[in-house]
Amino acid sequence: MSGRPRLGIVTTELDRPSEVWILRQARGLRRFEPVLFGWRRDGEALGGGAAAEFETHLFGGDPRPPATTWRRALGRLGRPEALRPGSRARAALRETLLGAGLDGVLCHFAWNYIPLMEAVGDALPVVLHVHGRDASAYLAWPGNRGALRRHLNRAAHLVAVGRHQLEALAPLGLPAGRSVIPCGTPLAGLVEPPVPERCPGAPLRIVNVGRLSPEKGVLETLAAAERLAREGQEIALTYIGDGALRAEIAARSAAGPLAGRVRLAGWLAPEAVAEALGEAHVFTLHSRPAGGWVEGFGVAITEAGARGLPIVASRLGGIPDQVFEGENGFLFAPDDVAGQAAALARLAADEALRRRMGARARAVARRFDTALMVAELEAVLAAAIPRRPG
Repeated sequence: MSGRPRLGIVTTELDRPSEVWILRQARGLRRFEPVLFGWRRDGEALGGGAAAEFETHLFGGDPRPPATTWRRALGRLGRPEALRPGSRARAALRETLLGAGLDGVLCHFAWNYIPLMEAVGDALPVVLHVHGRDASAYLAWPGNRGALRRHLNRAAHLVAVGRHQLEALAPLGLPAGRSVIPCGTPLAGLVEPPVPERCPGAPLRIVNVGRLSPEKGVLETLAAAERLAREGQEIALTYIGDGALRAEIAARSAAGPLAGRVRLAGWLAPEAVAEALGEAHVFTLHSRPAGGWVEGFGVAITEAGARGLPIVASRLGGIPDQVFEGENGFLFAPDDVAGQAAALARLAADEALRRRMGARARAVARRFDTALMVAELEAVLAAAIPRRPG
């Protein structure tokens, strides 16, 4: 035992690679002893696996109750009972959490918060941390809204990664304590090299990092880059990431004005991502609302800014929290391909502006280093979770 207050960190799936930031938070805590909880474990271990570093517990089963006809009917009416776990599931969840000798809980995602609150109630202080889909698309179903309306204001504190999430949740009744604290990203190795330069006459190298999926607007980004190519601009476009639209991007780009100048790099290790960012001139992200989903924050924006790239991104969700029009980049409306192309063209035509914005992007990105974000989160946790006596 470390003597520090024991903090239960609840997520859906332990060791899930896409949730690397949860382990980064846990590793950065100094005032608390992290104890990780999840309903299941991903087959791929992350960074050696959470169990290799921390005490871990599995709840087992599924956080969602069985989808019976009766529950679906309750959900359509917005009744919170639609998401109430059965008595055995509640008892098992309560026993696992209370039996671990915790001082409090940091619960990631609203869909985990509901069964947790149904099980432990006010027996432990619970800080809710929302991230993206759980404060956007998740709110579309009346049953989810009803359950959050019942429990949201009971949270010891609410942490959101963007201001827009607090606005989306406000009609459901916010707790007195709430903060905007992005997950952040480690910036070591990104902020040291010089801002990338573009030699006269060289193509404008544009980079996009993220899922190759409709909500990331990757086809719209391709259309914007092709628009510039048709106007006579020398353009090269790199996608870092993978997803359902990879084949379509490959086929469309091969048949269009950017044939031979679109690179599909796939998923890369962090060091390779940093290297690829250093070879680019501009970062672009065309996030779009898809199925109710809204971009939570945009970690790739922070990484690109730290590397000294100006940002051209859509004005959606948490993106305006770190992209400031005319300072470190340009914003355009979602689905506005012409607006995205015009912003890229401005940076292609003015190298001094591009470098100035890149330097400013690096300064903005420094605010979101993981160490700073974890320190802010830990201060919130320390205020919201009193130490148990004895």
